[in-house]
Amino acid sequence: MIAFIPARGGSKGIAGKNLADLCGKPLVAHSILAALQCPLITRVVVTTDSEEIAEVSRRWGAETPFLRPAELAHDTASIGDAIAHSLETLRLQEGYVPEACITLYPTHPFRTRKLMHELTSMLLAGYRHVRTVRRIIADDFSHFVAGPGKGVRPMANRGDLPGGVFLRNYGIFVGDRCLDPCMKEHYLHQLQTEAELLDIDEPQHLIRANELMVNWDPKE
Repeated sequence: MIAFIPARGGSKGIAGKNLADLCGKPLVAHSILAALQCPLITRVVVTTDSEEIAEVSRRWGAETPFLRPAELAHDTASIGDAIAHSLETLRLQEGYVPEACITLYPTHPFRTRKLMHELTSMLLAGYRHVRTVRRIIADDFSHFVAGPGKGVRPMANRGDLPGGVFLRNYGIFVGDRCLDPCMKEHYLHQLQTEAELLDIDEPQHLIRANELMVNWDPKE
């Protein structure tokens, strides 16, 4: 199983975001360490277009066998395309095809060892896709449900959706099987704590992350 950590050099909300200090470590290092400490992950690769991020990532234990092309590192570039590029490059350069791959975003640094073990285990236990999601509040002003025939109608109340409504939140964990495609389809894990749901995109988010990290236990 390989872990990819996408960490491009450019960022708008926080200059040099992926190398910003979070409780004494660069932001990208927290995701690297989470992957290195997970026993089912055998490789940790940072995909970046930045020589500086690559050097820092290597110091914290990750591989950076290549730099990401500029066309996959601009503001609107797809992370999925960057991961596909990484997989194809490793296949061509090394003949390496992992059994499964996961993606960990540096902007979501709060991952416990327990959570990492649970989610990586699900990839090896018969699920093709493993995702983290967050619950959202659905209401009749902005959400609709299937009505008679092919129509839709405003949601009358939350009883229309007894199981709740969930939105993908891939920052903590995205996992996919690369081999054995005929498996159970999805395993979804709901994120609930403030730390898990925090996405570091603006300076105030980084300030809050430093506050939360002081009392955060990565083993729980």
